Amino acid sequence: MMGSAERELLPKGMRYALGLRLVLVGTSSLWSLLFAVAPNQAITTVIILGLNLWNLWYAYALPRSTRRHWLVAVDVVLLCGVVLTQFWTVTSDPRGAGPGC
Repeated sequence: MMGSAERELLPKGMRYALGLRLVLVGTSSLWSLLFAVAPNQAITTVIILGLNLWNLWYAYALPRSTRRHWLVAVDVVLLCGVVLTQFWTVTSDPRGAGPGC
């Protein structure tokens, strides 16, 4: 059973987390689109714009949805799909140098 403090805190925490996600993912992805070299710029642009549109819709729909578990499952699948597109969106370093090397 939730108390009144928890009932008020959970929605505010969700809005904060979703807003933080929008700002961080949006700025970092758009920054990389502008300043990073990608193997296929057109595919990278489509993926980044699609990711940001999804994040906007997700931040709008999640607090209002009664079926949150489906939205979270779709979000996980889409974000895994974005990770799997790295072959087309990230230039690999053939030297294999790690951080600080």
